[in-house]
Amino acid sequence: MGATAAAISKHTLLMHCVNKQMDKANVEHKLSPSDLAKMKRVLDKKILQMSFEKPTNSETRKRPSAASMSRMAIPGVPHETIDKMLESVGKSSAHCANEMLEES
Repeated sequence: MGATAAAISKHTLLMHCVNKQMDKANVEHKLSPSDLAKMKRVLDKKILQMSFEKPTNSETRKRPSAASMSRMAIPGVPHETIDKMLESVGKSSAHCANEMLEES
């Protein structure tokens, strides 16, 4: 497996893990199926932008946050709900990202 294929595989595994955590978190946050799908697409896009190496400050500043992207994608959902959902998903899926980084 080449470097590119390995990176794609890591991104795919991380997206799958985060999406599972979003489904679990949505039991509490109760986004509509359409809004949940939009938020998943936002996070999938953010994951695909990730490098499994530590980003520089300039790289970090250039990218919009998942929260701001989610707010634009689902404007009918209160910001507080988006923030709580992202926080919950971030905590519950941290193990996935840590495993990916350890393998790098």
